[in-house]
Amino acid sequence: MAKVAEKQYFDLADDYKLHCQTLPMWPRQWRKYRSPKDLRWRSVAFTDHSRSKVPRKPGVYAFSVRPSVANLEISYLIYIGMTDRTLRERFVEYLGERDPDRGRPKLTQLFRRYKGFVVLPAKTGHLS
Repeated sequence: MAKVAEKQYFDLADDYKLHCQTLPMWPRQWRKYRSPKDLRWRSVAFTDHSRSKVPRKPGVYAFSVRPSVANLEISYLIYIGMTDRTLRERFVEYLGERDPDRGRPKLTQLFRRYKGFVVLPAKTGHLS
């Protein structure tokens, strides 16, 4: 019976390591940041059904993970990007990254681990 408990412990430890990410906290740099535009964000679920909610114009986008724990309104910023193509085209490209045969390995693993991945497109569009 001890062997089963030991295996479960190591399985949990491996699962824990799989989900560990480094989150840099750098308030001095945050205070220095000045956005060239007043970006207004809205959340869109990262699913096939949300495709029509993503604007058909170029712009800035971000990905975040929302853990949905204890009704806390928190999220973890994963990535910020900008595209000259439409945000919808870029969104669809990222949807394709969920496929292990077509997607980039790191993104495929990320999207597989975190089903609640959310894209946050900017309402103001392209930065110029």
